[in-house]
Formats: sequence, C-alpha cells, structure tokens
Amino acid sequence: MNPRACTAALGLLLAAAVAPSPILALGTPDWAKAYLERPAPSGAYIAQNDHWAIVYGEVEFAPAGEGLEERHRYVLENMTGRAIPFEAVLVYDKSREDLRDPALNVQRAVLWHSISMNRSAAQGTLDDASRLLMVGAEDIPSHHRVVWEYTLTGKTTFPPWITLSLPQEYPAALMRFRLAPGASDRLVLDIRDPSGTGLPASFTREADGSWSVADLPAASRLESGLAYLPHPAALYPYVVVNHRQGPGASWPAFMAAYRAQWTTREAQMDQAAVGARAAAVSAAGATPVEKASLLGRFVAAEVLYDDSNEQGLDAWFPLTPDNSLRSMKADCKGKVMLLQALLRAQGIASAPVLLFRSDRYLAWPGPVSGTAINHVVLAVNLPVQTPPLPATLTEGPAKGWVLVDPTLETVGFGAPLPGFEGVDALFAGAEGDGRFVIHTAVPSVETTRVTLRASVDALGVAHCSLDAEDNGASALISRLVRTRDPEERRRKVLAWLSDVYRQPSLDSLNVTPPSGAPATLSHLHVSWTSNGAVEEMTSTVLTPDPCAAAALLAGLPDGLSPKRTVPPEDRVTLAPPWNTRLNAMGLAMVLDVKLVMNLPEGCAWSAPPPLDESRPYVTCTRRWTALPDGAFGLEVHLAIPRGLWAPEGRKERLGVMDRILMDLHRPLVLTRKS
Repeated sequence: MNPRACTAALGLLLAAAVAPSPILALGTPDWAKAYLERPAPSGAYIAQNDHWAIVYGEVEFAPAGEGLEERHRYVLENMTGRAIPFEAVLVYDKSREDLRDPALNVQRAVLWHSISMNRSAAQGTLDDASRLLMVGAEDIPSHHRVVWEYTLTGKTTFPPWITLSLPQEYPAALMRFRLAPGASDRLVLDIRDPSGTGLPASFTREADGSWSVADLPAASRLESGLAYLPHPAALYPYVVVNHRQGPGASWPAFMAAYRAQWTTREAQMDQAAVGARAAAVSAAGATPVEKASLLGRFVAAEVLYDDSNEQGLDAWFPLTPDNSLRSMKADCKGKVMLLQALLRAQGIASAPVLLFRSDRYLAWPGPVSGTAINHVVLAVNLPVQTPPLPATLTEGPAKGWVLVDPTLETVGFGAPLPGFEGVDALFAGAEGDGRFVIHTAVPSVETTRVTLRASVDALGVAHCSLDAEDNGASALISRLVRTRDPEERRRKVLAWLSDVYRQPSLDSLNVTPPSGAPATLSHLHVSWTSNGAVEEMTSTVLTPDPCAAAALLAGLPDGLSPKRTVPPEDRVTLAPPWNTRLNAMGLAMVLDVKLVMNLPEGCAWSAPPPLDESRPYVTCTRRWTALPDGAFGLEVHLAIPRGLWAPEGRKERLGVMDRILMDLHRPLVLTRKS
C-alpha cells in the first residue's frame, strides 16, 4: 500500500557543463519569460553526466474538491556541448489521478515551437498505460531550453496530503513550491527536515508562504543504496501539502476517518460465506488460540498475495472479504480484513494496525501528513496465555493483543514477526490517535538460527550439512517457502552456496513452512559437497569458513559496498543533508550460528581470538573452541538494533560493521603439518 500512488519522474539523460545565458527566443509561454534569462545552472550539485538541468521549476498546489491538485512547470537546459534529443517520461496512476494540460515548448534557434500531444508517437503520446512519453522531434542545440508542464489532480481523499520528495531525477538551480492564489485558507504548505541536520541555506521561506529551493542535486548524485542507512523519507527534506481541516489535520481525525472507511467495507461482506469458511478452516482447533492459528495459516498460505489493489481509488482500503474468498487473492490490507472477518465469525476480536514496513529505519515525524504508511497487519485479542505468545504486544492501545502479519508464509501465528521491533504504528481498533511503538514479548526482530556441521577430507572435498530456523529474516528461505517447484528451489540454493563454495553439489534439500501450531517458524535443511574446497598455498591451506554460508543465508552483505554505485565522473561533494554518508542506521535483526568443523588430515589450525563487540548499534560475539575429537566448534551471535545514530559517529560505525562482516566471510587459513 503506497501512501502516494503517483510517482512523477522525468526520465532525462544526465550530464553537465557550465555555459553563458542562452538567447531569449520568441513565442515562449508567458509564465516562463521571466526565467529564461537566468544564467545556465552551475555548482557541485551538477555532475558531468547531467545532460539536462532545471534552470527554473515551480509546483503550485490547489484544492480540487476534497482532493488536491499540483501544477508542474519546468524550464530545462541542455547542459552538454552538443545537440541532444529531449526525452521525458511522466508515470502516474491513472486510477487515482487525472493528468491534464501537458505541454512541451522547445527552443530552436531564435523561435519557440510547441509540440502537439496528439501528433505522433515520435513527439508525444498520452496512452492508457498511465504513462506520458515525450520525445523531441529534433535535437535541442547545446544550451538551448525546453519548457515542460502538466497538471495532476487527485481523485481520492486518502491520503489527504501530497508529498514530493527532494531531490528528483534531475538537478535544479532553482525550484519554487507555492499554493495557488486563495488556497492558503484551505491548505498548508511546508517543508520537512526529517534528517535533523537542518535545512540547507538555499531553502528560503518567502513572504507569501512559498518555498524557494536552490542547488538541488539529482537523485543519481546520491549513494542511497549503502547498507545501514535510514530510509530516504527519514533523511532528505520533502515538500508536504495538507488540508487545514479534515482527515489529515490531526491524528484523531485521520484515524476516525480511516476507521469509518474500514467499517463501511466490512459491512459489505457476505457474512454467511465468511462464517462457513471460518467454521471449516478452524474445525480442528479446540481453543481460541488454535482456531486463530489455523485461520491465520489459511490466509497466509492459501490466499495468494495479489497487489492489483495496491493502486487505485481504494488503495488505502481492501476489497471486501467475500471478494477475497471467491478469488483467493488479496494484498496486505485485503488479507487483514479477511482474517479479521474469519476471526470474528469464531468470536475473536481483532483490529488493523498501520505501519511502514521496511528493512531500514524510519522515524515518523509529528504531523500526520509527514507519515509514510505502506503496510497493514492485524492485532488479535485472545485469552491471556502463560507464557504469552511471542508476538504479544507489551505496550500501547493494543497491549496484550497478538500481532499477526497474514502476508507472511514463513512464520506461524503468534511467532515473532521479522523486523517490526521498535516500529511506529497506528492501532485502528479504538478511539484516539492510535499511535504506539511496537514491542512484543519476544522482540519482533529478523531472526535466523543456523546449525552447521562441516568437514574437509584428505582429498580436499568439503562435506557440509546446515539446518536453519527462520521467521522471515532470510530472503532466501522466504523465497524457498513460496517456491513450489523442486528444481527451482535447487537452483536458488546452489546459487547461494556458489558464493562461498566452489562447484557445490546438493545431497539433500528440505524446506518446511510453519505448521498450524502457534509460534512455529520455517525450517531449512540442506547438505552439500564441494570438490574444490581446499586451495594449496606454499605452506598453508585455504578453505571456506562455513559461517560465510550462514551469513549470506541471513542476508548479510560481505562488506559495506553501495548497491548503486555512482561513477567516478559523477561524484560530487554535497553538503548536508544530501550527503547520505552522514547517517547510519540499524536493522532489527539477530543471527545465531553454531558450527562444528573437522579439518583435513595433515593440517593444523590455531583458532583466532574471540571477537567481542558490544556497542549501542551492534553486538557481536564469535568464539572458536577446540573439541575433544580434534574438531573445532564455533558460536556466533550478531544483533543489530533498530535506530538512527548520530552523524558524527558514522565512520566508527561503518568501520566496526565492516570488520564484523569481513570476519564472518574470511576463509580459514590452515598450516601443513611437517
């Protein structure tokens, strides 16, 4: 569930240079004339591959019935030393928004020409795929400009705000965000600074309440894919527009409106069909917990996840449960409403919980309109258990209720959920603003427990066996649980093992999803051999550390390398908050590994000293021990809490994390006995 289904992105080719002001041509749109004499943009925020840069841009917001309208206008300049085509792609959600008044004016020599939207695919097409493609009919000379504009109008009141992230796909010398004349009585315009580093000096609040923002880098300037960073929504400034009155004006108003919409859809269900299915599925359960577990397993495993309602006018609300029962398909909120209806038919109360689901940290700001929500789970009110089920909430308005995510096939009812610990959430089952922080009886962290036995024989062949228990932390195990084809499972496992072992050969592979019993987890058993597990050196022998397989299984990287690499020619020095390296975060995850290792004959090994890191942002212990039969045992415990850490400690944090991760992947160095 995306809080704002429309994503507007100009797919512009990127490169940059500095040049004098272009000639002011005839026939330009009236609004753009005042800005066409501005000099070509320059500065550290423009990199060498920015083909196009915004000289001036503005977004104007206006009320549109109960929804909102945004008018985009941009003056862009060809920043290269050659003629290039103008290309732009505007992607939007046609079911949630109307696009109107798209226009493209192109400077050619000393005249401006308007490209018709209806002439040809080569110049511009507006199709039914909610995609506007603009391609200039001829190349735009160096340091000539185009004027690009369009209007998007929302069709729905949820969410009751518009959020525009900064920066976008292109660098901008100057952008202005403002309300339409007369709109200030109904709308509020602001810029949020979730990073806490303070807005740059180039962000200026004008006397009329608008914001002028200069020196915006393109998104491609930012290495946002680094591990252990906050979610972008928690780092970069963004523009937010909200109604002064209505659902977005306060937390209680928002939650009241959401509950009303949810209840309306609940009332539309076929009670008889839902009741009959609930009775059939839960028949084997003797207690409310057993019945709830069977119903939860049914929705998680038997109802196919389907995101076709992720977008659209009802994107924040599910289809009714009887629709889901007929199609046996639903997205997160559809699964939640279906499970809620099935539980109610068995006399068990529950309520939806809204949150932002991510493997990254995201701190919610105070205002409703600054909140990111992309997921719905369920809190279930059951008789008190002794001891409590691991996923029992320990605080907040749903204290004592059990948190359930019916989209997860990898974890049973009542088991700790992966990565929910410390997440801000909204409880929709009572009056009030619903806000609370998720804490459960057993912390809902991403958890993988691995037991390994490995040996290397005299011929250098490794024989390995691995058993893992996982609650959804491991992307590999989650994919294996969802994969029904045995051959596809084998291919995925071999691809994973090949990152550690040379030419692995599978001996056995078993994947066991959680059963109908409460608090069960997924299990993986795999055994394999590797003929090339020993590499002879002059006086030493190298063999893979099986712990590396466990680390990769859990999803840990082998070092803190960017997922998206910025080419050397594009690297620019950016001031805060654009420099993402100023912040680091923690995943809510735990990895436990136990290993027994038999060395090849004729080799000796001295176990390295214990690793013991205990810091607020990571805890890691690693200890090798000599066993009586000549084998070595290893125990590793790695815990990374969720949180946003102070920028000034970034280098230390990344250094510690890099040292831990590299240590988990470092091959074992053995010595030959004389």
